[in-house]
Amino acid sequence: MNTRNPKNMWADGWPYARLVDPLLAGLRGFVLKDVGENATVVDVCAGTGRLALELAPRSASVLGVDLSPRMVAYAEAQRLRSAASNVTFRLGDAAHLNDLADGAFDVGTIVLGLHEMPAATRVPVLRELARIARRVLAVDFAVPMPWNIAGLRNRFLEVAGGPEHFAGFRDYTRRGGLQTLAGEAGLIVDDEGTLLGSAKMGPNRPGRGGHIGTASFMVGTAARGQGVGRALAED
Repeated sequence: MNTRNPKNMWADGWPYARLVDPLLAGLRGFVLKDVGENATVVDVCAGTGRLALELAPRSASVLGVDLSPRMVAYAEAQRLRSAASNVTFRLGDAAHLNDLADGAFDVGTIVLGLHEMPAATRVPVLRELARIARRVLAVDFAVPMPWNIAGLRNRFLEVAGGPEHFAGFRDYTRRGGLQTLAGEAGLIVDDEGTLLGSAKMGPNRPGRGGHIGTASFMVGTAARGQGVGRALAED
């Protein structure tokens, strides 16, 4: 899969910060609590940087990554205003973070980012996040989305994001949402959406060695001894 080019959407930057960020305060609070204290964190699809900057006081370091130059510029301006010295924002494709080492971060987060991506990008992004972070916290829309006030509001915001954005949302829901994506990415999650383990398999080497498979498995500390590794190998 090729690296995606940087791209702006009409609502990137201050429109998103003023119209959408205030609606996500409760969601950010959930993430803050789940991440815990003194962790090194990478937040992909970081958007306006609001989550990364709220993580800063309780984290050892935070790296925010986004594909939108306008979002990254807005986030950096907010970082300078806040004087947060342990936060860095960078432009990049979350599916191709090749300069970051395996397990470089304690926690990787992606909040409301998967549903707006092209279908072919979602699984590579999850796999890359699981590679660079020892624990993954992925939060996105429930599928099926309820037809309550919150569900109607969310649908309205997705339509307002434009045809391309809404098409991504519809495809995400049609494919079964986060649980389906996690399975396609070789990840195991619990009933609360917490990543328990991941697996990666491929040829040992190209050419004549291509018939020999190599696999690697990672199981979260809290999930060890529960058969997660066996389940990944037998899947």
